[in-house]
Formats: sequence, structure tokens, C-alpha cells
Amino acid sequence: MNILQKTKSYLQERINLQNRKRLRHDSPILVSSNCTGGFLYHWLGLRFMSPFINLYLTPADFVLMCENFNDFFNSPLQKDESESDYPIGVGYLGIKVHFMHYATFEEAITSWEKRLKRMERESLGNGRYQYKTEKIGFIFSNWDGNEELLERFDKLPFKKVVFTDKHVDYSSAVYLRGYERKKGNVYATKNIFGKRYIDQFDYVEFINSLTEITT
Repeated sequence: MNILQKTKSYLQERINLQNRKRLRHDSPILVSSNCTGGFLYHWLGLRFMSPFINLYLTPADFVLMCENFNDFFNSPLQKDESESDYPIGVGYLGIKVHFMHYATFEEAITSWEKRLKRMERESLGNGRYQYKTEKIGFIFSNWDGNEELLERFDKLPFKKVVFTDKHVDYSSAVYLRGYERKKGNVYATKNIFGKRYIDQFDYVEFINSLTEITT
């Protein structure tokens, strides 16, 4: 690790430590369209309370999954047999989960099911559950520019945020200055002071708010 990398790591860990001091919620459930949720768990020193770790969904599939949340999770993922460099699970309505950081489907589904059990839910019998979406934070961070998806996402009755690279007129949208969705991820480093694009958003307060049940 060179001096620049060491400096960046030091500065970012200072940001992380400051955020941990502000954190009041030690077991948030974050449902993220890509690795952003996993980074937040890691930066804040939290246990993974969601299966959405080391994977991604396309923007269209993520919004469709959110719209059909309980049906999606009450339908097991099946292995996609098409050729790919990583395992892919196919679920309700053909929604695909891309496990790009896993070697095998078996490894991916084991982690998925283990973390799925940590999400708050109520048994409906016959192996079906009602998930407590009012305690979940939904993070849409790989938006592809399709505003119809933003409109559908914005209408969902959840605590949610979508990160954009331009100003758009939706209450759930957060514009990140300098971020270009075609060139990187919201958790990428923004400048020499260690700030990441997502640090423009108060994700600690967003997570703290998940202790409050919406009505």
C-alpha cells in the first residue's frame, strides 16, 4: 500500500469512526440494489442483517422486487443455468439476483438464506412470512437513468433513498454532486480528503430513523 492509499484509508476510517459515534441503531436492515448496503454495514462496524450483500439487481429488477417484496421472499431462488462468470439466482416474476462475488450458487444461496433469517418477519404458516418492511431501509444506488423507475420507486410506502447524478423531482432522490453513474459507484472515493460520493448523504441519520415505525 503506497502513501496515498494509506492516507486515504486513514482519512476514511476517521469518517467511519465519527459516524459510528452518531449511530443509535445497531441492527438495521438495509435492502440495497448493489454493494452499497454492504459497504455501509462494514464502515459502521455492523453485522449483516440483510441478504443483500456482495450482489446486485438490475434497476428494473430491484424496483420490481420492492413492489412485490413479500411474494419475492416467499419464493425460493432457483439457479440460473445460463452461462455467466458468477452464479445468478432467479426468483419471483423472473427477478434475477447477481451473486458476482460468490464462487458457486451453493455458496451464494447459503449466505442468502442465513442472512434472510435475520430480517424481522412474522410467520403466516405453511413456510410463508410477512416481512416488516416498515423497519427496512431501501437503497437504490445503481439507477440507470430511467425516470419511470424513479417514479415507481418513489411511490413505494417504505423508508427509501435513490442516489442520482442529476437533480430530479422525487422526494426519495438524493443528488450526489460530482458523481457520474456511468463511471463508478456511489461508495467510490470523491476527493483527496477521503470523502466518498455517498458521504454527501447522511446515511447515519437514515439508519437511525429505521427504529421509528412508519404508519
